[in-house]
Amino acid sequence: MASILKRGKKYRALVRKKGMLRCHTFQTKSVAKTWAIRVEAELDLISSGSRLTVRGWTVGDVIDRYIEDVKPNKQWGVDKDSALKILKTKLG
Repeated sequence: MASILKRGKKYRALVRKKGMLRCHTFQTKSVAKTWAIRVEAELDLISSGSRLTVRGWTVGDVIDRYIEDVKPNKQWGVDKDSALKILKTKLG
C-alpha cells in the first residue's frame, strides 16, 4: 500500500509491497498518488512473475523502447543520443 507524506512543500510517495520498496518526491499530491498507483501495479506484476515478453526483440528494439519511454520525462544531452545511436548501429 502506498503512503503519501508531506515534506515541506513537496510530497513523498512511498510504496512497500512484498519486501520491495519504491520512493519518490513530487511537487503535487496528485502526481504522487498517480505515481504510487502505477508503481503498485508494476510491483504486483513483478511479484506475480508476469513480465513483458521480449522474445524476438533486438537490442535496437530495446533502445527504441528506452528512448520512447524515458526521453519525454528525462531530457538528456547530445552525448547520450550519440551513444544510443552508436549502440543501435553496432548491436541493433
